[in-house]
Parts: sequence; structure tokens; C-alpha cells
Amino acid sequence: EPCSFLSWNANSLPGRCKEENNAKALRAMVQEHSPDIIAIQEVRMTAHGPAGAKKGDGRPRDRSRAGEGQKASDEDLRTVKSLLDTAPFSG
Repeated sequence: EPCSFLSWNANSLPGRCKEENNAKALRAMVQEHSPDIIAIQEVRMTAHGPAGAKKGDGRPRDRSRAGEGQKASDEDLRTVKSLLDTAPFSG
């Protein structure tokens, strides 16, 4: 049963992860509080869409998956994964 909860309004997770001071602050906050659950709002990752989809074209997106195959989306995904592959997130 979870005992502690940490909530963070990232206002663009890839942008926060790219700035080393923000990444350090998030790691320090997680290490200090050692939460059972971490919730991150306003992640702002590109959603997965059909091949050739463009912003604003009205085609449906799968918001449960990050976008893939576009340079910016792939870079954002690598940036976030690299943060999550470090302590204290990597278990």
C-alpha cells in the first residue's frame, strides 16, 4: 500500500530534463522524499500518430504513447529515458 506521493508540474518534461539544474533538482527531491508514487503533470510529449501525420491535421493520436519517428520526438524521448535510467529512478 503506497504511503507517500510526490506530484510535480513539469511544464514540458523534455525541456526540464534537458536543463541539468532541473534534472538535478528533480533527482534530489526524489532522493530526499523517497516517494512511493511519483506523478508528473504537463509532460508535453508528442503523442504517437499515424504515419505522415502533421500537427493540426485532425488525425487521431494515441496519447498513451510517445511519438516516434520524428527527429524532435525521438530526441525528447531519449532525453526523458536518459533521466529515468539514472538513480533514484532506475530502482
